[in-house]
Amino acid sequence: LKEHGYTTIKDSVEEGGQLLIGLAGCLFTVQADFSVQRSFDGFDAIGAGAPYALGALHALNHNGIINPSELIEKALITSEHLCNGVCPPFSMLSL
Repeated sequence: LKEHGYTTIKDSVEEGGQLLIGLAGCLFTVQADFSVQRSFDGFDAIGAGAPYALGALHALNHNGIINPSELIEKALITSEHLCNGVCPPFSMLSL
């Protein structure tokens, strides 16, 4: 992470940003202090709009009716509407 400019050093403490990592069917969140949390809900969110996105994901994810891309888009739109720190354009990448 340091090699690619993802970390910063402030007051002799190295920090990074938050990121989501999907690996072997599991979803992990890496926090700024490099702690790692595993999501057992099958979804997670980071950033200023995370609480709103998580609410939308939880409400819309029942029974897996909505496909993942549409679910993510709806969560982003909900976050944008409720949080002034979230705004488009949104980009989704899938491997």
